[in-house]
Amino acid sequence: MIDDQLCTIENRRICEQLKTAGISVRSVYELLDRKRIPIEAIPILIKSLRSTRERRVREGIIRSLAIPKMRELIEPALIPEFRRIAAGEERGVPGEAWVIGNTLSIIVCDNTSFDSISELLLEKQHGRAREMLCYAIAKMKDPRAVDILIKSLKDPDVEGHAIGALGRIRSKKARRYLVKFLDHHNAWIRREAKKAISRIDAAGD
Repeated sequence: MIDDQLCTIENRRICEQLKTAGISVRSVYELLDRKRIPIEAIPILIKSLRSTRERRVREGIIRSLAIPKMRELIEPALIPEFRRIAAGEERGVPGEAWVIGNTLSIIVCDNTSFDSISELLLEKQHGRAREMLCYAIAKMKDPRAVDILIKSLKDPDVEGHAIGALGRIRSKKARRYLVKFLDHHNAWIRREAKKAISRIDAAGD
């Protein structure tokens, strides 16, 4: 059953526009259950993300754009939206910008957007919204990612995710920087450090 909050003018307007792309839904959140979204729907969703003021609807749009096969259309649109939205959010509370970072971490593949995403990661004013950008740059296979993530270990807002990302890369260079986190006061960070080091050691030479 659709949440009453989504039965709004903005949600209905977007759903009407999606019909022109061959998609019949009552809520943007129904897009999350679809295995395939036609390419014609992407410009509609991106334009709606920029124009609607309803947070729940915007979040649904962002999550629905987690489509790796269409990353060439989506990445250039989401990156500036991250910066715009993060600027208006409370720094210590993950919100819509965090959701954009998560979507980017799902769709990125090559290093086409590496410079733009790594730049966002290093902009500390965006706080915890940057957490999932650590995993995004780790997926890009760009050799510069290791140094950027090591630098991010000094940033309390993203240090835990930077640890996890370095573990995924299995960077031997990062190992000595991770050891000190084994004694961190935060249990989750200690676990992430232990897991990352184990992955690095398991990778061998």
